[in-house]
Amino acid sequence: MKAENKYPVIILILAGAAVVLRIAAIFILDSLNNPELWEFGQIAGNLLNGEGFTYLAITKNVPSAYMPPGLPYLYYFIFSITSVNYSGYLIILILNAVLGGVTVLLMYSYSSSIFDHRVSIYSSIYAALSPVFIYSSVSFTPIIIYHVLLLLLLIFINRLTGINAKTEFNNRKSGYLNAIYLAVVLGVFLYFRAESIIFIGLCGLYLLIKKKPLTAALIIFFSLLIISP
Repeated sequence: MKAENKYPVIILILAGAAVVLRIAAIFILDSLNNPELWEFGQIAGNLLNGEGFTYLAITKNVPSAYMPPGLPYLYYFIFSITSVNYSGYLIILILNAVLGGVTVLLMYSYSSSIFDHRVSIYSSIYAALSPVFIYSSVSFTPIIIYHVLLLLLLIFINRLTGINAKTEFNNRKSGYLNAIYLAVVLGVFLYFRAESIIFIGLCGLYLLIKKKPLTAALIIFFSLLIISP
């Protein structure tokens, strides 16, 4: 089934409702009162204090080579403006709430490309109202970012390999653009989850098997280029 170009009104309403519910959950669950920022917040705090990208190991801060930098630097950027306080926490969780609304839109986009309209609506309702999704948005973790990036991965992978893949590849420019978009998403994902490098290898291998070496090369090159800084 071909994905719709525009979102139905009900999907836009669901996306808006998802944002409102998540903002309400911030206060209902008292997520701003002495929140747990985990290692992401600690590294961000160390960056603010001039200690660099370090993390506590037993009794002292040591350079953290195992932690992807995406979320710590996002927190660092926000806290450098607001300081580590209520306002900074609120901005982070409102950003999560907005990403929750984006998740609903992406869920519909992906679902409508492979399922009928009814299933796409139900999928979006689940993304908007699921307690698991809502709770993920009010915690100081990258889970909500994973939701967005995984759905983007699925959307672009489907464009390259799914039911409309033949049409995409007949239009070389469109196919190569989708490959670059996929590579950018993969590269950004690496900033938040190191294991996502497996996706780069799997995508490249699959496209090589499908005798699309240039597309595979584009994905590998641009995804690694994104993380080269």
